[in-house]
Amino acid sequence: MKDCFTYMFKSKNSAINLGIFYILIFAAVLVGNLAAMYNPINMFGELSPLFFVFIILDIILLAFPCGYAMSFIKNINSGSNNLPEFEYKNIFFLGIKTLFSFAILAVLVCLIFYILGLCSNFFVKNNLTSFAFIIAAISFLISMIVSFMLAAGFYKFAKTGSLLSFINYPELAKLIDKNVGNYFKYFIIYIILIAITLIAKSTLFNIFSFMGYFGLILYTASLSLIFLYTTLVFAKIVTKSIIE
Repeated sequence: MKDCFTYMFKSKNSAINLGIFYILIFAAVLVGNLAAMYNPINMFGELSPLFFVFIILDIILLAFPCGYAMSFIKNINSGSNNLPEFEYKNIFFLGIKTLFSFAILAVLVCLIFYILGLCSNFFVKNNLTSFAFIIAAISFLISMIVSFMLAAGFYKFAKTGSLLSFINYPELAKLIDKNVGNYFKYFIIYIILIAITLIAKSTLFNIFSFMGYFGLILYTASLSLIFLYTTLVFAKIVTKSIIE
C-alpha cells in the first residue's frame, strides 16, 4: 500500500516526464479556470462566447493528461512502474477516447438524476415527502455505486479500450467480486484521497481568489501539483485493487 504514494519518485525518467505531465495538467487546469470565470453563473446570467471557446480548448488540452494517465495505467498493468514516454499523437487520441468513454457514464448518470429529480419535485409538490426522501436515498445509493465502480471502470478501459467500459457493470461486478476485500481497501484510500483533494482545492481557492490574475496563476500552479500527485496515486490504486 505504501508503494502507491512513493513509486513515482523511483522511476528512472521521473524528473523529465513528471515535468512534462505537470505542464500538461497546468495548461488544462488554467483554461478550465478561465472557462469557470466566464461561466454564465459567474457572469450574472450573461452568456459570453469566450465561455465556449475555453470549454472547447480545455477539452482538447485535457485529452493529453488523460491519455498519459491512461497509458501509465497500461504501463503499470504490464509490470513496469516507469513513466511512459510522451508520444503526443497516441496520447492525445487515447485521451479523447478516454474522455468520450467517461462522458457516456456521465451522461447516463445525469439522465438518471434528472429523472429522479423530476420524481422528487412531483412528490414534494404533492406533499408526499416520504417518497421524496426515498428518491434522495436512491440518488445517494447510485452515487456510491458509481464511485465504487469507478476504479474498476478505469482498469477495464485500460485493458480493453472499450468505450462502454465504464457502464459495463456486469463485467465490472465480476472483476470486483474476485477482489472484493482488496478492492474495498483501496476504495477507502481513494475516497480519502478525493476528500483531501477537494478540501485542498477549496482552501487554495479561498487563499488566492482575491489576488486577481496573479492569484489565478498561483492557484492553478498549486492545484495542478496536487492533481499530478493524486493522478499518479490513483493510477497505482487502480492497478493494485484488481488482480486477475
